[in-house]
Amino acid sequence: MRNDGKICFAHNGQIGGFKSQSVIDKVSQYGCGLQIVNTKIKIGELDCNSLLYLDAPDVANYMYNLIEYALLREEVRTDSRN
Repeated sequence: MRNDGKICFAHNGQIGGFKSQSVIDKVSQYGCGLQIVNTKIKIGELDCNSLLYLDAPDVANYMYNLIEYALLREEVRTDSRN
C-alpha cells in the first residue's frame, strides 16, 4: 500500500512453465486497459480509503482489467498448445 492509501496490483506474467515475455507480448498487443510497467503487468489500483463498491469507477475498471488479463493468459496457453 502506498502512502496515499492506494494499492497497486501487478503481475510478472508468469504461467507455470511458460515464459513471462509471452504473456507480456500478448498483453501489450491486445490488452486495452492493461499497462506494462517495468516488465510487470499493471492490472489496476484500488483506493482503500473508502469502501469498495462494484459501481465505483476504480473498482469496475480493476474488475474489467482482471477479467481481461485472465482471458489473455488463457489465450497464451491455448496458442502454445496449437
